[in-house]
Amino acid sequence: MALSSALGAAASGLAASARRIETVGNNVANASTEGYARREVRLQANMTAPGVQVAAISRNIDPFRLADHRGAGADAAATALLADQLQRIEQAFGTAGRAGSLQSALATFDAALLSAASEPESPGRLAAVVNGARDLVTRFSAISSTIQQVRAETDGSIGRMVDRLNADLDRIGRLDQQIAAALAMGDDAASLQDRRQQLVDRVATVIPLREHPRANGRTSLIAISGALLLDGTPARFGFSPAALVSASSTTPLSGLTLNGRPIDAGPGSLLDGGTLAAAFDLRDRATPGLQADLDGLALSLAQRLSDSDPTLAPGAAGLFTDAGGPVDPANRAGLSARLAVAASVDPATGGDPSRLRDGLAATTTRDPGDGGILAALSASLSALTPHSLAGEAATLVDRLATARLTADAAASTAAARKSALAEAPSPDAVNTDQELQDLLQIEQIYAANARVISAVDDMLRTLLEV
Repeated sequence: MALSSALGAAASGLAASARRIETVGNNVANASTEGYARREVRLQANMTAPGVQVAAISRNIDPFRLADHRGAGADAAATALLADQLQRIEQAFGTAGRAGSLQSALATFDAALLSAASEPESPGRLAAVVNGARDLVTRFSAISSTIQQVRAETDGSIGRMVDRLNADLDRIGRLDQQIAAALAMGDDAASLQDRRQQLVDRVATVIPLREHPRANGRTSLIAISGALLLDGTPARFGFSPAALVSASSTTPLSGLTLNGRPIDAGPGSLLDGGTLAAAFDLRDRATPGLQADLDGLALSLAQRLSDSDPTLAPGAAGLFTDAGGPVDPANRAGLSARLAVAASVDPATGGDPSRLRDGLAATTTRDPGDGGILAALSASLSALTPHSLAGEAATLVDRLATARLTADAAASTAAARKSALAEAPSPDAVNTDQELQDLLQIEQIYAANARVISAVDDMLRTLLEV
């Protein structure tokens, strides 16, 4: 081998060793950095001159393990979203037997009716009935408000998810172009690939997906359920958050569009499995269902009491009204938010609680000691049609608790799976001990190439001195 060839080969070895040292340093420095993939320098023989050259810097990624991580993350985020919001609504209903709960307010109101029926001439006991009715109306309104607040916040969060989803897909598309250009120029694209992986991980939480490599370092993203998210051109999602979310609104809230075409986004759709589908499920199924159940309970309460007052005509407004008017079963949507105490018995609106004893539509005054109507009002709450009002309330609360417990169990399972995957040893993770061992080997190779250069230098000096 000519001295120049030996010198070139050794110089290429030094350059390759320097590149490997730099890569090992990056690996050690980023050992605990989230989203960082271990780099490895791949060398090959130089085909045009003696020596070695860097073929590529590869990122050690296990695609199957990465897919498991993304799936677990999406499942954990989706189940946690539903569990947290159901718990929030359950807290608004309150715990049976505790002050401030809906069931406690119903029991207090029923007890006030029984007490007033036993001593109908007592103004204090009649006033307690009105106070109990007002407290009950307040509880219904507060629960309805919480349900609609959850629904409105979820609608707003869907809008933010869609905005971020579009932005992330656009960024991934641009990074694809930059990665392809870097690889075509022979440059290191690992840092760009790390950034792309972090963005894909974030998209995968919103919409679970599969990632398929394409030529020139590009990638294709397809939702687990089938929607194409990125293949050269990023998909474009459209959504318009509602200006107002109301329990009594009959206008459906905005749906989702994909590249300008309407698309279902709930369970079983092309976007099933992530936080976006969970948010649509919460907004369009869970909260409307709970609101309908609450409105049904409010309707039962109002009808029971109006039907038990013999002075009222069929369909007339009773003790509980729909914003002051008669309660109409055909207009029950949002009734719990509009439920009000009849102004004719409420002192706060100039009413007289004694009308409870006489009958709301009575034209004459009854015997002050006659508690027949009050007893009938109380009996109506216990009437089995097919359940008592307390039974209807308990069924509603139990159904909500069951849904919340189911969501909690699913969230706990998903979180445990995500944690187990995160803590499990990964063959492609940075092992600092192994990196330091590699560094010692690189040091030996570097020293050997340096000795070759030194030997060539000595030979050249000797030849020049001859």
